[in-house]
Amino acid sequence: MLSSVFQVLGGLALFLLAMEMMTNGLKNAAGHHLRHMLGHWTRTPLRALFAGFVITGIVQHSGAVTVATIGFVNAGLMTLAQSLGVVFGSNIGTTMTGWLVSLIGFGFKIEAMALPLLAAGVGFKLVSRNPRNQFLGEALAGFALFFLGLSILKTALESSALGFQNGHLINADYGLPAFMLIGLLATVLTQSSSAALAIVLTAAAGGLIPLDNAAAAVIGANLGSTSTAALSALKATANARRLATGHILFNLVTGVIALLVLPAMLWLVNTLTNLLDLEANPAVSLALFHTLFNVLGAAIMLPF
Repeated sequence: MLSSVFQVLGGLALFLLAMEMMTNGLKNAAGHHLRHMLGHWTRTPLRALFAGFVITGIVQHSGAVTVATIGFVNAGLMTLAQSLGVVFGSNIGTTMTGWLVSLIGFGFKIEAMALPLLAAGVGFKLVSRNPRNQFLGEALAGFALFFLGLSILKTALESSALGFQNGHLINADYGLPAFMLIGLLATVLTQSSSAALAIVLTAAAGGLIPLDNAAAAVIGANLGSTSTAALSALKATANARRLATGHILFNLVTGVIALLVLPAMLWLVNTLTNLLDLEANPAVSLALFHTLFNVLGAAIMLPF
């Protein structure tokens, strides 16, 4: 039992390190191009939404994009309307982590790809004299560590599932609000909704928690991701604080709607999985659920 706990913690630590390496590497490699995308590609709400989606999908860290956007608003480089579009798009972009975990992470032996990528990334960083290429090497190494951390998490949670078959520790009778709170706390503690999402997906794929409870935990993780923006805007300008409030409201409204219509959304997820001929497993279903309720939230909130 104790070894499984340390294995989960080690896998989570490696996952968080990987996310930081990918974010820092890609952000530094992009340089002024990232600022250009945030500053000039946000002239309409839809363009702002698309910019937030693309940037978050690339750097794999919605918190970093949100904090950067708050910084631009704080400096007067973006309006509140532009920045809200970016944040809404960022929420959709963060769902890419779920798809990476579900479609790539569980489809084959992860180490077979991760170790060569790690060697290539470290080699690229050490050999290259161009700073941008060094940052790309760091991002590539982080991408490899992402999958190694996921592999450790998957192994640890699968073994935990065998030990908890009687349901003494994690019980479906806890109810959806309890699992929503678990997802929220996991995100607040790790300061990464992607890390919390990886834990939930691997736990569901290993049979540790049922699909509806895992979906509630995903909603909680989405809501917990607002803590980073809230903290960063505490001493900022009025518009930056309004942006943080808008981010919290978006995730709260989206989460409440998803929780209220959860059975219907899970039915829709099952229908779309069959129509798109996707692999039928809890991880894919949760990734699709995460994407659907964030797109639904953006469709509801963006006109306002």
